Amino acid sequence: MKIGEDQAARLLGVPLATLRRWCLQGVVPAHEHKSAYWFSIVELRQWAREHQLSLSTGESADITRTWLSRAFSNGSVVDIDAENQRDALSQLIHQSALDEHVNRQKLIEQVLERELIVSTGVGHGVAIPHPQNSTIFEFKVSRVSVGYLAAPIDFQSLDRQPVHTLLLVLATDTKTHLKLMSQVAHALQLEPFRQLLVERPPMEDLVSFAKTMV
Repeated sequence: MKIGEDQAARLLGVPLATLRRWCLQGVVPAHEHKSAYWFSIVELRQWAREHQLSLSTGESADITRTWLSRAFSNGSVVDIDAENQRDALSQLIHQSALDEHVNRQKLIEQVLERELIVSTGVGHGVAIPHPQNSTIFEFKVSRVSVGYLAAPIDFQSLDRQPVHTLLLVLATDTKTHLKLMSQVAHALQLEPFRQLLVERPPMEDLVSFAKTMV
């Protein structure tokens, strides 16, 4: 069965612009005809299974939000111009949306202390900074804020690649923290998500992608 761009975007749960970028980059299986794309349902289902994504089957899927998509929607997207880890993390925290009562300087210190224990650079140009203990800040909501670096920075990552994107994880409690860290780690195993981060997308694209994750 063949479907058009609009239906494919709805099935994948991503904006039409994101789908078209994927088509141009060869990320998703697509067939071009007269400056437009069409898709095979069979090929899309196989691609989604291979990348551990789910296809939406109706309107209910649009209101089903994963922990990660909610955390993204509560977070911020920040452009960072820094030369080292400390400055990058400081800029990210100072510019991110936070509850009014949160002491940003204390949060910066906690995140930096966590980096001293072991780098949060997980590879593929991404780091997942977070405080050692989120509960002491009494966050009202959990957030994942995204920082795009103007120039990559060495975070002593496992694969030795410099970091171009920071995903700041701030959770209301330990259970949520573990869940978010697990979902972020899972997302980073997916090539389409890693490619999306390279493109420095707006938050709505990240939220949409998170909704497609199994």
